[in-house]
Amino acid sequence: MYYRVKILLACMVLNIPLRKKFAIPYVKTAFNLFYNCIYKYSKKKLIKLLKFKPFAVIFEQFVSEGQMERMLENDVTFSSNLEAYQENFQNLLTIVRA
Repeated sequence: MYYRVKILLACMVLNIPLRKKFAIPYVKTAFNLFYNCIYKYSKKKLIKLLKFKPFAVIFEQFVSEGQMERMLENDVTFSSNLEAYQENFQNLLTIVRA
C-alpha cells in the first residue's frame, strides 16, 4: 500500500513527469482519478477519488492527525464558517470509511 500512496502523492504533485509512466496501469488510474476530480470537478468524481484506497489512506491520516482541524481554524475563509466545514469534512470521512 505504501508504494501506491507514494504514486498517488507523486500524481498530485508532479503530474506532468508521470504522464510518461502511463504504461503502468496503476499510475494511469491514480493520475486520472486525481486530475479528473480536480480539473473536471463533480461530486461523483470526488466520491470516486475518496474511495480510491491510497487517497483514502492519505485523507484519513490528514483528518486523524488533526491537520484538518488546524487548516480549518487557521484559514480565514474556513474559520468564518467553521461548523459547516467541519460537518462537510466529517461527511467526506464517512464516504472514505464506507
